[in-house]
Amino acid sequence: MVLFGADRVAEFENLFTGRVALLTGPSGRTSGNVPTIDVLKQCCNLQLLLAPEHGVRGDKAAGALFADEIDEGSGLPVRSLYTKDSKRLSRETLALFDTLVYDIADVGCRYYTFLTTLRYCIEDCAAAGKRLVVLDRPNPVGGLKIEGNLVEDDCISFVSQFKIPYLYALTCGELALMLNGEKMLKDGEQCNLHIVKMKGWKRKMDYTQTGLQWVPSSPHIPHPHSAFFYPVSGILGELGYMSIGVGYTIPFQMFAAPWMEAEKLAGNLNRLNVPGVIFRPMYLK
Repeated sequence: MVLFGADRVAEFENLFTGRVALLTGPSGRTSGNVPTIDVLKQCCNLQLLLAPEHGVRGDKAAGALFADEIDEGSGLPVRSLYTKDSKRLSRETLALFDTLVYDIADVGCRYYTFLTTLRYCIEDCAAAGKRLVVLDRPNPVGGLKIEGNLVEDDCISFVSQFKIPYLYALTCGELALMLNGEKMLKDGEQCNLHIVKMKGWKRKMDYTQTGLQWVPSSPHIPHPHSAFFYPVSGILGELGYMSIGVGYTIPFQMFAAPWMEAEKLAGNLNRLNVPGVIFRPMYLK
């Protein structure tokens, strides 16, 4: 049985002191499917929710900017970290809490925006003297697969902040420890960082091997296997001249454009004999 960091909050109540803020999304749940919001409301003074891309409940479209709001389910105020003006913790927001809890699933790929949000949390908490607690979660593609290039200096952006491989084989807790401990952040600052570790997870496990239900980490990662397709095709979505299935029923599992000859392309690709991969022609509007 794999237990997430969110399952072990009660074991570390001493970390959740003072006024508590929670940065989370729909994937922020225990292994028993209880929202982390509810867990923290029962054991500490949860005052505030912080929302990354897609929002606390996952109802915001990819790339959609949104304002502060009230979370209907909990009644708590939500500060947006995905606005036109800023994606960081403002001085006003930092003044509202003493301890920030981070609980969001990612997909093990460098250009997922939650990684940059994690970076900003570490930097901003360091500058303001706030405690940051990361509730650890599995890397859905496992902890052994390290592949791809490092970001070049002129390509640093909100979707590629760190000089780490394309697939980096770390959990969110491990990534936070590396960024903080290796002084990889702004001015080498370090924050008061704590990780609530998982139990039962092994590096060789992909998410399906945990035996737990997958909750989409964002709207276009509907299945655990989506995390394998995301690094394969996702970067092509930035080019804009073909569909990679976002908005269709199989996001990141297809390539489509009006000029493609599906039968010929699939045949040519299959003749490359890529291990474990089969291409098939498909048609859609």
